[in-house]
Amino acid sequence: MISLRLARRDTIHLPARFAWISVVEFGIEGEADNDELLSALLEQPGADDAYPFYDPSRPVRAHDDGVHGPYRLAAVTSDTFLRLDSRAARDRLVRWVEAYEPTVARSPEFTSLAVDAFGERSAAYALPSFNDMPEIDRDELWSTVLGNETGYEEIVTISPTRDKLTLIVASDD
Repeated sequence: MISLRLARRDTIHLPARFAWISVVEFGIEGEADNDELLSALLEQPGADDAYPFYDPSRPVRAHDDGVHGPYRLAAVTSDTFLRLDSRAARDRLVRWVEAYEPTVARSPEFTSLAVDAFGERSAAYALPSFNDMPEIDRDELWSTVLGNETGYEEIVTISPTRDKLTLIVASDD
C-alpha cells in the first residue's frame, strides 16, 4: 500500500501581483509505479482548490463544484498528466515565473524551493495548459476558474530514488 506523507510546504508570493508558487513535498512510503503515485496525490485530502495550501492538521472543505485549480477535480486522473523530460518541466516553470518577475526566477529562494526539485533523472509530469488541449477535451476537463495573465501550471516530480514526490503549483489567480 502506498502512502504520501507531507514533508514540507512553502509558498513564494510574487511581488506586486496576486501570483504565487506553492511547493508541497511528500515522502513516499511503500512501493508504487508513477501512475499509482499520481493517483495517490490526487486522493490526498485537500485535492480541491485548497490543495497548494494543504494542512493535514485542519480538515479541508471540498468545494461544491469540485475544482482543482482550473480543472474539474472529477475529470483529473493520473492519465491527465503529461509526461515531461525533467529539463522541459523545469523550463516550463521558469518561463511562467519570468513572465511575471524575471528577478524572482533568478532568486536563491525560487531556486532552492522549486528548481531543485527537478533532478536530472527525476520523473516529471504536468497537467496540460488550456492551449495544449484539443478544443473537444476542454469542456470535459476545464472548470470556470482560469489564471488572469499567464494562467496555471501544475508540475509533479518524483525523485529517482522514489522516496520523494514534489508538487509545484504556480497560479496568478
